Amino acid sequence: MNSAKPASAGYNLAMKQNLAAFLKHKALNDWNLFLLVMTPTSILIGMQMASVDLSVPEDVKSMIRVSVLFSVPWLYLAFATQ
Repeated sequence: MNSAKPASAGYNLAMKQNLAAFLKHKALNDWNLFLLVMTPTSILIGMQMASVDLSVPEDVKSMIRVSVLFSVPWLYLAFATQ
């Protein structure tokens, strides 16, 4: 019986090593990841805020909806990876 590992086993090992190296990258650790995520999110929310009249309750409600829309996927990802 042939007990040799399939060729895909070496590929899987290489992928795991590449993933481990990627996850140890400085940009994905510490406060750098927070800045990487929050900077574009804050810019998009700021652009939305500049385009609405914040003295109108419906527009404030729209702003809250947009901020939740951008925030919830990141919260879900944070809890799912715990």
